[in-house]
Amino acid sequence: MTVLEVIQKCTEFLARKGVESPRLQTELLLAHVLNLPRMKLYLDFARTLSPPELDILRELVRRRGQREPLQHILGSTSFCGLELAVNRHVLVPRPETELLADQLMVVQIVMRLHEGLVAGALRGPDPANGQMLQHVLLVGGRAAEFGFGHGPRAKDGFAMFRRK
Repeated sequence: MTVLEVIQKCTEFLARKGVESPRLQTELLLAHVLNLPRMKLYLDFARTLSPPELDILRELVRRRGQREPLQHILGSTSFCGLELAVNRHVLVPRPETELLADQLMVVQIVMRLHEGLVAGALRGPDPANGQMLQHVLLVGGRAAEFGFGHGPRAKDGFAMFRRK
């Protein structure tokens, strides 16, 4: 079976099982089995899967069809820019939790600014990457970088980095 045929059949199966976003779920599982970024699947629809790859994929799709969380099947999930290992013994962070964590970190930065514990710098437009505005703050020995802008590399939100 080709990548395209596998995607179609697995998507139909997951849809019948009532899994939300069945094509996306199928693509993520297939990318995991093939050890490829999901977008690379689109470049190789005609690739034929080997029997061992098909066996592994069938098992993962069967588990997803039984409503096992995708993150448990894949063994990881992304949270606040970090890739976290997960299994059936841990709760999977929800998207709403990530939004809450983002807001709490912004509150922490604002509180530190108010306490005078923050040194800040402002950088203007960067024509090389289309970024309009970026703030870099030092908060309690850590550099907190966040910005808003447009363009392919503009950051939206912020990320924490340990200062060296």
